[in-house]
This record gives sequence, C-alpha cells and structure tokens, in this order.
Amino acid sequence: MRHTGYALTVVLLLVAGGQAAAGTFTIDLERPRVRLIERSDLRIQCRTDKAIEGCAEFVGEVLRCRCERRDDNWVINATARFIPYVYVTSPRVVAHEQLHLDDITQQLQTFLTTLTARSFESEETCRADADFEAAVFALRMNVFRVESNERLH
Repeated sequence: MRHTGYALTVVLLLVAGGQAAAGTFTIDLERPRVRLIERSDLRIQCRTDKAIEGCAEFVGEVLRCRCERRDDNWVINATARFIPYVYVTSPRVVAHEQLHLDDITQQLQTFLTTLTARSFESEETCRADADFEAAVFALRMNVFRVESNERLH
C-alpha cells in the first residue's frame, strides 16, 4: 500500500536595510509507517540496548540545497526529505512516538528557518554553506533525536 506524502512549505521574508530577501524551505515527508514488532527486535530497529517500548526512526534523510540570487545577495532554498518509521511493541505507544516525530519536525523547521534566512555576498560562499549543511544533515537529525529524547523522557 502506498502512503501519500505531505509537505510543508514556508516562505521566509527578511527585511534588512529596506531590502527584502526571501528564502524558502520544504519538509517533504510521508505519513509515518507504524510497525508492531517484538521487544527483542527493538534493539535492532531502534539502535539501542535500553529497555524501551518503541522508537521513531527516519529512513532516507536527505537535505537538498540550492542557492538563488535575491536582489544583491544569495540565499539558500532547502528541501528536507525523510520517511518516518515508528517501531512499537504495543499500539498504546504510538501516541508517544508521534510526540517525538512532531518535536523533531519542529526542531527541523526552526533549523531550516535559520538556514534559509542567511544571505551571502557571493554564490561561492552560499554554495559552500549549502554543501556543508547537506553533508552533515544526518548528524544534525541525530542531534534532534537526542534532544527530543531528553525533552520527552
């Protein structure tokens, strides 16, 4: 069964020195795929030896960035994509894991708002920043997961 995706697009307008620079981002994610699994399989799916009842994981985490000229500056337009999977030992755990998905998505929105608000004097410096952020995206998502666990546990 194919799940239809949904996306969030935000246009950010910044006013600096009377000039408006626009950066946009999209978070392209599919509906969470919930999997009821045995407790012994959580260790593998959730990458932990801790005694847990479920986890939220993301498959195919990708950040694509491109630089565009806006007035006298360059801005980053970004698209983040991932497929959320929820692994649980009981259906009653799904609501808690959804809280993690929502928390991580909010953290990602905040990050992308900041990323697309930056302006650059040259295409080269814009591309360097965009390439770096795309390269470290999985690491950043791991930080978001850790922070979500600290907040919600």
